[in-house]
Amino acid sequence: QETGASEWRLWRRRTSRRHIAAKLYLSVPPRDIEDAVSRVVPALYDSEALAFKLAATRLDLLRADKFVLYFPSTSSMHDTALVLDNRISEFAPHEVPFTCVLDGCARVTWGADPAKEDRSRLLPDECSWRTWICERAGAAIAEANSAGLTDEVALHFVLSRVASSGVDPT
Repeated sequence: QETGASEWRLWRRRTSRRHIAAKLYLSVPPRDIEDAVSRVVPALYDSEALAFKLAATRLDLLRADKFVLYFPSTSSMHDTALVLDNRISEFAPHEVPFTCVLDGCARVTWGADPAKEDRSRLLPDECSWRTWICERAGAAIAEANSAGLTDEVALHFVLSRVASSGVDPT
C-alpha cells in the first residue's frame, strides 16, 4: 500500500497496527539509493518490518535519513539489520546523525523516539525528535560561540543545555 506526504513515500503492511518500537536507517549515498532499494525491499517480506518510508524527491534523497524502516521491537529490527547490511555492504555509508551503529555496520543504523509519556512532555505535537534535539543543540552551540567559550567548555555547556531539556546526553 502506498501513501505519502509531500516529501516521503510510505509503504506499510495492510494488516499491521502494531506499535513502532524502533527505526532502522539505511544510509547509502543518493547515487546508490535505487540499487539499494532493489536489494532491500525483497528481504523485508521475510522480516517483521511494519513499514518503511523513502524520500520522494531528488532534493529529499540528499537527506542522510532518506530510507527508514519501522519495527515492533529492537530484536526484530536487529535481526533484519544484519540481513540488510549484507545486501548493501558494497556501498559507502551516508551516516545518519543521532543514530546508533549496529555491530559496526555503518550503512545500517538505528534509533528510537522517546517513549510516549516522555515524548508528550518533551516535544510539541508532530515535531520530529531529531529536529527537536538539533534545535536545542544548535541554539546552545550558537550561544557558546557568541560567548567565546573554548571547545571543551562549549561542549560541556551544550551537553548541559540538552540535559536541562530532559534528555540524557550520555
